[in-house]
Amino acid sequence: TSTTRDDARAGTDRASRPLADPALAALWGTLVVLAIARAWLTTTTGMHAWSLNLLRFTSPVVGWSWWALAALALIPPLAGVVAAPFARFGDALARGAWVARAAVVVAVVALVVAWPDQVQFVGDFLIRQGSVSIQYDAGKISPQAMPLDLFIHYRLPVELGNRFGFSADAAGRLIGALEAALLAVFAARASAALGLTGAAAATATCVLAFGGYLGMFTGYLKAFAALVPCVVAAGGSAATLVRGGRGAVGLGIAVAFAIAFHRSGLGLFPGLMIAFALATRAHGARLWRRPATWVGVLIPLATLAAHLPRLIDVSRRFDSIHFTPRIVREHGVFGALLLPPRPADLANLLGLLAPAMLAALVAWLVSRVMRDRGPADPANVRVGVTLLALAVPMLAVMPFIHPAQGLFRDWDDFAAAGAALSLVVAFGIGRLLETRRAHAWLGVAVALATLAATAQWLALHNDLAGGLARVHAFVDEPPARSDEQRGMTFDYLGARHFRLATRALQSGSEDAARTDFARAAAAFTEAVEFAPSPRILHQWGLAAARSGNYALARTAYARMLAKDPDNSIGWLSYSNVLILLEDYPAARLAVTRFLELEPGNAEGLGMLKELDARQAP
Repeated sequence: TSTTRDDARAGTDRASRPLADPALAALWGTLVVLAIARAWLTTTTGMHAWSLNLLRFTSPVVGWSWWALAALALIPPLAGVVAAPFARFGDALARGAWVARAAVVVAVVALVVAWPDQVQFVGDFLIRQGSVSIQYDAGKISPQAMPLDLFIHYRLPVELGNRFGFSADAAGRLIGALEAALLAVFAARASAALGLTGAAAATATCVLAFGGYLGMFTGYLKAFAALVPCVVAAGGSAATLVRGGRGAVGLGIAVAFAIAFHRSGLGLFPGLMIAFALATRAHGARLWRRPATWVGVLIPLATLAAHLPRLIDVSRRFDSIHFTPRIVREHGVFGALLLPPRPADLANLLGLLAPAMLAALVAWLVSRVMRDRGPADPANVRVGVTLLALAVPMLAVMPFIHPAQGLFRDWDDFAAAGAALSLVVAFGIGRLLETRRAHAWLGVAVALATLAATAQWLALHNDLAGGLARVHAFVDEPPARSDEQRGMTFDYLGARHFRLATRALQSGSEDAARTDFARAAAAFTEAVEFAPSPRILHQWGLAAARSGNYALARTAYARMLAKDPDNSIGWLSYSNVLILLEDYPAARLAVTRFLELEPGNAEGLGMLKELDARQAP
């Protein structure tokens, strides 16, 4: 490590000099451009670059503080000040020092605990949390869910609530913090497995531990969160296997858990097979004389065999929804892929999940153009090929998956792919810095750029007002979104404001409740134009009525009952609204219809008596 200290000191001395190395200059230059873009996008409207415009919606103090920290790290002399301790920290990670690894765990857990998701917009957040709150079997709501997913993300939270009084929100945060801790442990181990030391190891650890997928661990109760540490664990174990012949058991267990959590875990199988093939080529027959190798192979195979019937059934029943939706049937597979704004959304998604991706890609392209190849270490080549084999299947299928709610909201579907991509990015940037140890300060810049981007992402979803403003901007500003996405997004906004209004009522804040009910009614007014289902129409009527807009509520219930004339609750609600509007003849007809559906209902009979009293001469 004395060499590392010397190199870091040299890096501090050289930090004030221009970067002569083209690849390093490209890496630094891309980070500068991204920082400028994040700041500039606060002055514009539009959601074309939604992964970069977070500062526009984040609390200014929090958002700009993180931006400033990352920007200052791009000034070589300033980053050079902390280059030496940063490199020493990386050496401690490479040695497996528990204090260094514990520091990574504490940092990651602190982020997700400090900024729980209050917006709850991603994927099935509200549905999963709601199923725990009312203890309605999540397996009925999500019949495609695997047993391990339901155990960890439904039955365990329910048990925590029944035994210890945990709310669904608190249980989700606790489980998320534990999953985030596992991610941090595997990220620290992976950087050592990649053969990195010094600043390179510290940078790679930050790239892996602080990806945008940390948003999965802030209360979201779904398998996609658990897949992230599985992927990072698989990458680290695979690198250990192809480099030194060990790590087979860890690789097998990681892939087995990924399959048990979600069918997309099958995407790790090609990487697993290539890892064993490359390890065999490097280490020969002695690899297979170790019992651990056979255990590492048999564990995922046994898991696959046990889950195969369910995997096939779920895939047949549900995957067509994501691969052949209406847009694919109308425009074809590749036509739908290229239909705006999908290509931009895919680029945003990758940049969100792996913030250092673009900088790593540009640096790699420049190094190839400049023919800066250098002697290839066979062990590093094997590791690189293995990591690509883990990432490519997941990344290759991404363009062809069309989540029901769109890439902007259903980004959780791709969290595991983002982790796999981060493994490649961490290895690429790590090797670049490992071979240019005098520029340890640049690792500081990469690490803080990654951390700042993800911190802003978490802080935004912890800020309810800012997060909801971003959702509103998604449907109100260009680029234009599909009717399906707009309808589902307005439905979410209506439901979220309705829940906030109910919470305000419970706390005695009637004015705040009326405001949120009005916002809910406005959102449902938009939603019904795209998806006029009886459920949304009913919620529209409820929100309008509770906001005091009885005329709008009347319109909503009339439209609802035209679609679902046998809905007794609808007729009862409609009757109440008509009485409040003092349209007593229409109210009497509505109550009469309600009593036809529910004869002898005490509430209906009471309403008839009230109408008799009001209409009495």
